[in-house]
Amino acid sequence: MKNVLSLLFVFLFVGCYGTIQVKNDNFNNSIKTEMSMLMWADPILMGSNEITFTKEYKNKNVSPTVLHMKITTAPEFGNISQNVSIKVGTKIYPMKLGEMGGQIDTTISQDAMTGKLSADSDKTFNVVLTLNNEVEKAIMISENIMIRISLGSKDATFAFTGSDVNKLKEFISFDPNKRK
Repeated sequence: MKNVLSLLFVFLFVGCYGTIQVKNDNFNNSIKTEMSMLMWADPILMGSNEITFTKEYKNKNVSPTVLHMKITTAPEFGNISQNVSIKVGTKIYPMKLGEMGGQIDTTISQDAMTGKLSADSDKTFNVVLTLNNEVEKAIMISENIMIRISLGSKDATFAFTGSDVNKLKEFISFDPNKRK
């Protein structure tokens, strides 16, 4: 029974990822769209990392796609560099991160039998990356996209392929004013 509940939770939790959500913002008199994806990067990152894509539609103006990335890594890796590369197809676009913030999370546990304490830490970074029009257009005709972020002397690469690319293309081309 416990396994069935765990499996059900995973399906419900993951099911909201990759779905475009539309929100009316009466304060700004605009419409905002959002889509989240869980991404895994090559070895130096821990587990899944969440990327949320957002856009804002106001009157006939559309903001560029903004990526809000939550990245978790081991504490021994350096801080995130502001320089980022996006590879779309065979072309590399050098870019800069916008807002950046981070924290170190430490979990302390005690062994019930021995009373011995142990600690485990990880770093969580929250970063923002705005895609320019040239990158968005390139994504629409590409089949693979990679984002490379530097953590000290190490690089982490997020690869979008197959359905991830299709979801990103759908998000970039989505028009909330034409939805059913």
